[in-house]
Amino acid sequence: MLPGPATTRGGGEPIGSLRYHLPSRSDSLAPRGTDPPIAHAGEPDWNSSMPTKATDVKKGQFIIWEGQLHQILDTEHVKPGKGPAYVQAKMKNVKVGGIKINRLNSDDRLEEVNVDRRSMQFLYDSGGRGDGPFVFMDDETYDQTEIENDVIPKEQSQWLKENTECVVSMFDGKPLSVALPASIELTVTDTAPQAKGATASNQNKEAFVETGARIRVPPFIENGQAVKVNPETGEYLGKA
Repeated sequence: MLPGPATTRGGGEPIGSLRYHLPSRSDSLAPRGTDPPIAHAGEPDWNSSMPTKATDVKKGQFIIWEGQLHQILDTEHVKPGKGPAYVQAKMKNVKVGGIKINRLNSDDRLEEVNVDRRSMQFLYDSGGRGDGPFVFMDDETYDQTEIENDVIPKEQSQWLKENTECVVSMFDGKPLSVALPASIELTVTDTAPQAKGATASNQNKEAFVETGARIRVPPFIENGQAVKVNPETGEYLGKA
């Protein structure tokens, strides 16, 4: 169920240069996995963090794990036949981009970091090749932010079309992640005609949509039709 090199983000600061400083606390009180690194002048101070139980951790949250900022990508609560229950958390290291699955004891306490979640509209791919940087506009301030493909990877960016509304998580003016809507409407640009005698219950066929992404659709879908797609799974949801 749970399955590079430094670049720049919105503020122009290399990702590889980010370091994290936790609020000071005695070792006896520090939650598991949150030993604070040495503070450096001018670096982000995660003083907005607060303790949260491992059993309460949810997808999309940002936590401090082993002294660095991580985003929770998925969780699974496990109750084995023997032994205590635990949580398997799929985490992305925001600094280096690595993804790991960590096992958390039910009574573990983690530091959750409060980030600024902004409603933004996708404008265009400034590189023009489908790999960014991607330009978004804040719905409230109208400020534009460039987001690199380490923050919004191909699995997400392949669904972006102009004016798509997203939620961008920011900290200290830097984008950390992009959440796409649960459903996106896209126009089918290339798919084979419906075979004679095919029905909706037949095996789905391949189709390409306006963003260049490839999906599977029912045999009755034709070129030019708008469809709804789940951008997280690539699943066809129905006609738009």
